[in-house]
Amino acid sequence: MISVDAWLVIDAVLDNTISDIIQSGESDEENVVDHAQQLRQRGWDANAAHPLRGHGPVGWPPRDATLDLTLSESDLAFIHAQIDKSIRLTRIILDSERLTEVVRVEQLKSLAGLEAAAKTMSQR
Repeated sequence: MISVDAWLVIDAVLDNTISDIIQSGESDEENVVDHAQQLRQRGWDANAAHPLRGHGPVGWPPRDATLDLTLSESDLAFIHAQIDKSIRLTRIILDSERLTEVVRVEQLKSLAGLEAAAKTMSQR
């Protein structure tokens, strides 16, 4: 079981992973795209089967609800790696002296969500 709140962050991270690889044109990363897409689909399937679907953000159950997702050790390691990469990139962005205050606040909010998802996944 994983909270909807954590899964929404993970889903966004996986979406970014897919987008980054497709935009870069790295054909040797197809297995990463496939794995990320499969994981996202499992989340969408869990959402579709959830009795509280639509009672939370953008058609999902409430953030504090849980999703019944079975994740292998390989899946967990993959998710951890993608979250860690996003955390590193967000910290690089935050180190920029050119950020406006609005962007800085959004990046700090993003970092907090990423760190919370990482913590949740570490407890699995």
